[in-house]
Amino acid sequence: MRNPGSFSCFLYFSISAYGHAGFYTVSPRKRAKAERKALIFVEPLRRCGIKPILRRMALVALIPKPNSPVEVREVAEPDLETNSALLEVELSEVCGTDVYLQQGRLAGVPYPLVPGHVSVGRLQKIRGELFDVEGKRFSEGDRVTFLDVHRTCNACWYCLVAKAGTRCPQRKVYGITYGLDDGLCGGWATHIYIKPGTRCIRLDAVPETFMAGGCALPTSLHAVERGDIKIGDTVLVLGSGPVGINAIVLALMR
Repeated sequence: MRNPGSFSCFLYFSISAYGHAGFYTVSPRKRAKAERKALIFVEPLRRCGIKPILRRMALVALIPKPNSPVEVREVAEPDLETNSALLEVELSEVCGTDVYLQQGRLAGVPYPLVPGHVSVGRLQKIRGELFDVEGKRFSEGDRVTFLDVHRTCNACWYCLVAKAGTRCPQRKVYGITYGLDDGLCGGWATHIYIKPGTRCIRLDAVPETFMAGGCALPTSLHAVERGDIKIGDTVLVLGSGPVGINAIVLALMR
């Protein structure tokens, strides 16, 4: 899924002076006209010495509730915490998990939700310091991806014994267990809020090359490693979707 900033038409979120909110479809020309009208209210405030706070907006494609069509909305960019960043999305994956999210087949999902747990983009803004998994400092403009599983407890059996933090009951996952109320935390958007403590990976590859593996490649790699496949083993892979095909290739490479 490409950055939705290229959409020729989108759902525009507006709040009137009386606090009424609504979503409606507008063209870029109508949006520009609306923005010019907004300046009519802003200029008198400036002349009186009042500095209005104008928030930059981001586009998101979200699932409002189970079994509902995906909607495109405009939301305010977040105020960055210390040692966090704003990522401008270049590409984000549509995974089988996202289908389950739309169909309401996963428990505990905080709808409305912005899906997209495997993404790549450039760091548009950094507040404080941000380091990659090797301890090297990031700069604004660097291309990165990041681990979607975030804020594990480091105290449960999965974290300490199984060494499988992706199964931690307390884990947070971008695009799955972070809802819209948590901010820009899904890849189906123009921007993602990289929260403090997120493990980021520097990328030298072009986005299309990286995203070709998507979620399926690391998932199958993890399965093959945990299966401890050895030379001469016979391997049975059930299912020939992206994960299954990658698992077969990786098993043969062992």
